Amino acid sequence: MSESVASMLERVSRDLVERCQPDIRGVIIARDDGLLIHAYIPYEIPASSHTVAAMLSVFMGPSRKVYRSLMNATLSEALLSGTEGKIIVRAIPLDEHPEGKKVYVSVITSSEPNLGLILMEFDRYIEAVRKILVRR
Repeated sequence: MSESVASMLERVSRDLVERCQPDIRGVIIARDDGLLIHAYIPYEIPASSHTVAAMLSVFMGPSRKVYRSLMNATLSEALLSGTEGKIIVRAIPLDEHPEGKKVYVSVITSSEPNLGLILMEFDRYIEAVRKILVRR
């Protein structure tokens, strides 16, 4: 019997967070319509993962429009930065069309992360997630 999508996402997410502690604190994956696909956040957060997934969609939608207006190109990554850390959000296209359906993958960092390490590991994580979600 093959491993379920949920358990594969749990495995790769747990591996990323454990391998990159304390720099990476958690991950959230959401559809572009705001529905939660997966969250691995091994600490207490003020809002539910479902609420955060919906907010990611609300944040990325207008951000994509602003980027297109200013750069005449497609936004692939956004960064939120605050006193407690950073949230890096990447859009993964689920089809070949540049403005087609997307999944937002976000990584939550510590307050003073090693961004080089995070970006390198995040690239690997994104590829693993893409293989899991687009394997149909």
